[in-house]
Amino acid sequence: MDWDTFQLETPRLDLRPVTLTDAPEIFAAFTPDIARYLYPKAPDRLEETQHFIRQAIQGRRQGYDLTLVIRQKSDQSFLGMTGIHDIHTSHPELGIWLKRSAQGLGVGRETIHALKDWIAENLDAEYIVYSVDRRNLPSRKIAESLGGEIYRESQVMNLSGQILDSLEYHIHL
Repeated sequence: MDWDTFQLETPRLDLRPVTLTDAPEIFAAFTPDIARYLYPKAPDRLEETQHFIRQAIQGRRQGYDLTLVIRQKSDQSFLGMTGIHDIHTSHPELGIWLKRSAQGLGVGRETIHALKDWIAENLDAEYIVYSVDRRNLPSRKIAESLGGEIYRESQVMNLSGQILDSLEYHIHL
């Protein structure tokens, strides 16, 4: 599959591979507040975001990672990012973050449900890994809405130096 041309549509959303032209919107939206329950650290400079995107493109072209931008279908406004990591394994991992104004509108649920359906139809996967911080109730509800079950609990230090109380959900296909 040509991951550079991958597209997934939902009733409200367009998901497509991240490119360097997305960097300013990602940089502006991925703030410390948004990153508080996530492993990555919010970038201090636009160049850090560009470096992340270059790594995402390399992972996509090597076939192990698919990092996508989430856009509103009606006006193509930037809403956040999602990804299928370890895409070549029997247990790919999903991740997502949304800019503040896109939270609470069902965008996360719509995105993750669409990715789960796509994985079930197109990949040879046994289950999906979906890790969330215990305090991130909206993300936990997404995993649970897909029948996700907590497989492992752990404490992880994120790149900002904060301890995440991580719950690893397994979502069976």
